[in-house]
Amino acid sequence: MTVHLVGTGNAPLAATQRYSFTAHPAPEGESRLTISIVQRGSWDDYGIAEHPEQEAFVRDLLSSLGVPTRTGYPGEWLFVERAAFDTAFEALRAALREPLATAPVASAQRTVTAAEAPAVSSALMRRFLELVSKLAGLSGEDWVCFDKRIDSSGPETTRTEGWRRGEIYVKLDATAIESGHGIHGEQGTLSINSTLGGERDAQVAVHLDMRSGGNVSITVRGVLDAQALADALVAP
Repeated sequence: MTVHLVGTGNAPLAATQRYSFTAHPAPEGESRLTISIVQRGSWDDYGIAEHPEQEAFVRDLLSSLGVPTRTGYPGEWLFVERAAFDTAFEALRAALREPLATAPVASAQRTVTAAEAPAVSSALMRRFLELVSKLAGLSGEDWVCFDKRIDSSGPETTRTEGWRRGEIYVKLDATAIESGHGIHGEQGTLSINSTLGGERDAQVAVHLDMRSGGNVSITVRGVLDAQALADALVAP
């Protein structure tokens, strides 16, 4: 008997997208869980997952459960143990929700003291890259910084950074807070320089002065747990 589940869930699934999951329980042998795939051309025998974020969602769910499973063809997970399959199926059913009509938007903000400013500044990019990985469903290779520049040729000193993981790009654009006594911090934005499906997106605005502190704010869009992701980034 084949069982179909439809719905969406937390990041990396898009809140407005209806995803389809198919369970193939077997009384004997291996049970299977599959998602939709697409062929890239006549030469493609096995295809790839139609929605990469859906594949990442299932992968992360199964990893969190710790059940024994293995991947088969693209978009397919195999379970030798029926109990493991049943556990995964019930967890998947519990995680799914009805898609929303419009993409949710959540914001969070944190005021930063002067004492906290150095630690917040040094951790902010790492936290944002972790959030983007969750939002996009990234795994495998690490983030790589491919561009890092400071430009003092104009009236204001600016700093830019570019990061890449797979096909996802993140950019920092910042302007120094400076006086005759030197640079004391910066203000700028961290943003995703790629388009994710389902209006998934995130952007951080930061103003940090090592003399007086400042603030960090973030907006997360397009996933059911947008508020939780925003709150986690600005948490102490």
